[in-house]
Amino acid sequence: MKSFLWIFTLICLILDNVRGFRILVLCPHISRSHFTIFEAIAKGLTDHGHVVDVLSHFPQSSKVLNYNDISVAGSMKLQTNDLLITDISFHNPVSDFFFIHQMGEDTCNSVMSTKAALDLLHSNKKYDLIITEVFNTDCFLGFVHKFKAPFIAVSAAHIIPMAAERFGIPDNPSYIPNAFLSYDAEMNFVERFLNTVTTLSLNLMRKYYYDPKHHKVATRTSESSLMSPRMA
Repeated sequence: MKSFLWIFTLICLILDNVRGFRILVLCPHISRSHFTIFEAIAKGLTDHGHVVDVLSHFPQSSKVLNYNDISVAGSMKLQTNDLLITDISFHNPVSDFFFIHQMGEDTCNSVMSTKAALDLLHSNKKYDLIITEVFNTDCFLGFVHKFKAPFIAVSAAHIIPMAAERFGIPDNPSYIPNAFLSYDAEMNFVERFLNTVTTLSLNLMRKYYYDPKHHKVATRTSESSLMSPRMA
């Protein structure tokens, strides 16, 4: 009877281990506040027996079981308590939009030029799931194309207008304020008009100006033709 219990316990442990997935978490943004969200997700997954590879600027200071760093540290200047409120004042939606998306373009070019990212991109690894961020670039969706794995998009900041449709969130500018503006829900006619023009204009700039540039980087670094990297 004791032998049976030992064998049964061993089988349960093996089956429990088999259920674990191999997951890739992509957090290339240079802000630690964004990384904190993804780090918590990754560690939560490892606690449940999954093996997680994390591409980021913030490698762990000590070994974490089932957590594997793919470090791109040093490829960019990090934003850790050195960003002034005047840098993100959100008084001018156009300049704020370009500030955030230029940061995304810089991230795309810098991170995708690192040995760590290129080695991953050209590896033969297999992933059951990829977790990435919806923010200022879709450049890293090239990894989804490469590994042909399902992916989950996470937002670690406010939902920018061009991301709302991807989450199925209503984004009617006639009554929902644009995140780049300072309007509240009680907009007058002029504010509704400006809100609508701003939302449509910024969405078009993202789609026809920044997305193609990021797509070129993703295609160049992957050395293959990629479909459009946009999620939607």
